[in-house]
Amino acid sequence: MAICKSFSSIKITDACNEEKQTPKSSKLLKASTALCVIFLGICAFILVLYVKTTYQLQNLMEQVSNLSTRLRDAEKYQWNNTDALLSFERMLNETKGDGVIEYSRHAQINREGQGLKRFLSGFSNMELLSKNLDSGVTAVHYIPHEYKDISQYNNIKCSGSCCHVWSGTFCANQTFLLNDPLHGVQFFTSSPWMTSQHIEEVEPLVQNQTDTSIFSVTKSGLHLLYLNILVQATKSSHDIAIYIDGTRKLDCRESLDYVRSDPSNPYMFSKGKTCSVSGVFFLQRSSDLSIRILTSQTAVILKPENTNFGAILLKT
Repeated sequence: MAICKSFSSIKITDACNEEKQTPKSSKLLKASTALCVIFLGICAFILVLYVKTTYQLQNLMEQVSNLSTRLRDAEKYQWNNTDALLSFERMLNETKGDGVIEYSRHAQINREGQGLKRFLSGFSNMELLSKNLDSGVTAVHYIPHEYKDISQYNNIKCSGSCCHVWSGTFCANQTFLLNDPLHGVQFFTSSPWMTSQHIEEVEPLVQNQTDTSIFSVTKSGLHLLYLNILVQATKSSHDIAIYIDGTRKLDCRESLDYVRSDPSNPYMFSKGKTCSVSGVFFLQRSSDLSIRILTSQTAVILKPENTNFGAILLKT
């Protein structure tokens, strides 16, 4: 009997101990599960970061590879913009003249055209590139002669510091007085950059070497014309105009409210006024331009920073 009671007491004690240990095991299991979830989350984040970094590196390597290819192609062809455009223009002109294009020639045109479009123009097709070849802007700029330049002319009569040239009188202080308003001015000459820079473009105007007052148009198209002349104003108004084929097209009138005059020396109280005019015209090839000082006894200052004339070919 005593033995049975002892056994029963031991069994009850073990059951109580198991009930005490059960909450501790449950907490440990929950903690382990939480750690596993955190660990899996960190692994997933590292995986996503790795995939994203790998993708970005691949894109960067492709860009570097494309850039290297372009640089190698540029060194291979060694084209500058002008030579490439002119070469491709000739190629297009030859292609337009042929009724049928052989396959090999067509492949060559495609290769050269694609290279040119990629490096120079960026146009998506050859028609746009062909149009762009004719859109170059060219210009001419004329400035007045200096007094020392008149030594190149023969049979010039001089009196003191003034000489009779270009249908007028030119003095050492760079003042010119035109005597014949019906004749165009002849004191303009090409600006130094037109010859020193060796620009291989078609000049919009060409100065006549026999009569330097005439400028001939070399190519039909839209032209911007401009004229600046510094006038020693002695009258209420001075008229200067640009004529195209003998017709007055642009007129510059410089007016003064009041001019004090001295009959013995009309230029004693003169005032310097810049007469400027510009405009856009469609000029036909071989048209002639001239500049005329319409007001008699008008004195102008022949300095390149004050007196100049030019044309810009905008579109053909």
